[in-house]
Amino acid sequence: MSIKKSALRGGETPKDSNSLKGTISMNIYSPTVITEKMEQQFIPSRLYIKELVGQKYFGVTARQDITVYSGSGTIWQKRIKKYGKENINTIWISDWFDCPYQLQEFALLFSELHMIVESDDWDNLKAENGLTGGSNGPCHHSTKIKIGNGNRGKKYSAEVNAKKSSPGDKNGMYGIHRFGESSPHHNKLHSSSTKEILSIKAKNRARLICPYCSKEADAANAHKHHFDNCTKSPLFDPITHAQKKMIGRVCRLDTRKELDCGNWALYIKSLVL
Repeated sequence: MSIKKSALRGGETPKDSNSLKGTISMNIYSPTVITEKMEQQFIPSRLYIKELVGQKYFGVTARQDITVYSGSGTIWQKRIKKYGKENINTIWISDWFDCPYQLQEFALLFSELHMIVESDDWDNLKAENGLTGGSNGPCHHSTKIKIGNGNRGKKYSAEVNAKKSSPGDKNGMYGIHRFGESSPHHNKLHSSSTKEILSIKAKNRARLICPYCSKEADAANAHKHHFDNCTKSPLFDPITHAQKKMIGRVCRLDTRKELDCGNWALYIKSLVL
């Protein structure tokens, strides 16, 4: 990946994404898909760089006074806890971004140009995309190293270890089984007014239509049973789907035999193929 470092020579930081174009051969971070709802809810925001005892952090906020906001990164927060908020320096603030697309483009290009994930000079664990606090996807290898180095050598006190090893009898619900007849809701029915409230809430939930089977469902069930998990989706994998749904359960299809993860995959494969 070729980087023209002259773009930021002398500590200068570009104020718009156009000045970053051409400085990077290819974008290594995948952008987040900006939905219509995200566009409608977008609040004008600014990017910033903060510094604490030699380490930097790149982030975004919609607050008017950025100096008050300290940042929310995991490693960055641990550093603040150790050295104190009063020692944080805000060394750069961008102009306001009114468009989520421009904000994301600039944030990802900046993240790649400065290699904020790979470099030890930055406390960012993920590339900043300006929208969700970091790019989606699995952690980068260098991120895992940062997390490992942060936890290496960490030891808990004898008091903490004693609390971890002690039984949960201090919890008032320890050892109490609340299912079946012992459940406080056993054989109890909702009142008509409660049913009406639940019905209204269910009807007012946002509903989505699956692009593969055209069925409509609320957001939670739509993402669980439709879209990429829809049986008519080209990305649908019956083996993986069966493993997620049935691992550790008793087979109720025709054998009623409890199967482990590996045998479940073989069994389901024999049924669907």
